[in-house]
Amino acid sequence: MDELLSEDQKLLRESAARLCADVGGAKRARELRDSGADIDTEAWEAIREAGWLGVLVPEAKGGAGLGAVELYLLLEQVGRHAVMVPLIETTALAWLVSQSKDEMGLSALLAGRVMVPALAMDGWDFRAGKGAARAAFAASAEEFLMFTHVAGEPALRLVPRDDPGLQFSVTRNVDGSSATRLAYAGGAPVLVRGKEVDAVAARLGDLLALGTAIELLGLCESALAMTLEHLKTRKQFGHPLGSFQALQHRVVDGFVDLETNRALIHRVCVAWDTGTYEPAMIAAVKSRSARIVADIMRTSLQFHGAIGYTDEHDIGILWKHSLALSARYGNELTQSDRFARLTADEE
Repeated sequence: MDELLSEDQKLLRESAARLCADVGGAKRARELRDSGADIDTEAWEAIREAGWLGVLVPEAKGGAGLGAVELYLLLEQVGRHAVMVPLIETTALAWLVSQSKDEMGLSALLAGRVMVPALAMDGWDFRAGKGAARAAFAASAEEFLMFTHVAGEPALRLVPRDDPGLQFSVTRNVDGSSATRLAYAGGAPVLVRGKEVDAVAARLGDLLALGTAIELLGLCESALAMTLEHLKTRKQFGHPLGSFQALQHRVVDGFVDLETNRALIHRVCVAWDTGTYEPAMIAAVKSRSARIVADIMRTSLQFHGAIGYTDEHDIGILWKHSLALSARYGNELTQSDRFARLTADEE
């Protein structure tokens, strides 16, 4: 699918592709995982210098003043090159903080300070507000956005990592990223409080789910490209694997699914920018993206044979990264259930 992009947007995609190719890739992701780090600091610095962190922040507040379509162009390349950075987490929080009076917090985010949202254990959202929460990239995060209560009212707080009221335990996902359990009982400054918390938190959750869906799109592109190259070079019975029609059909099916998903994601990003999006659209995008990446990765692994499941082959790295991304901020089943609840009253 050829999206209807402006010349500036096309240039942005090209520059994003070059940057991510320079600082990303499956080999680099493997090395990062083996080192025990969950954020690629060199890639993060390059992204900060490029001004990506303020893509959704108004120019008047130091950002780029762009929209979800531009964020889509950036995240697609982050996913395609498996760049291990909290771009969607940071851009989403910068968007949220830019709507508050916390100028110091916004400046810190735009400067590259790692702040991540801590969402409810059940479903990766802000619904619970009590008990434990979980966060991605928490092993390197310096602050956490957490849902708490103040005098019986819901509130969002930015909690420093060294706050004595914060307890957390870091665990690792299969791709080396972190999935951390957190609990908080303290009095960090309140960012948002009262009736608007639910609306702000829901919109933030939508943005996080949309962002991971875009990264999954980029991962699918890489997996298909890698599989096509393998089919062209690997021979069976004296012929390239790509000459067998049954295999051609499987790859074409994956390509059609990918491009259909691209059209859906682009449409939702346009709706976000024009203020016409519905939460059910986000649920559909994340659910479908998780299913499509599972299908494409399954095909890619099967076509590569046993070597595809080894740690040495790059397709295995992409597969493991897709597992972590698919689960983050709502997996296929969670988002399908959410879509059903959101659309139940439409009939």
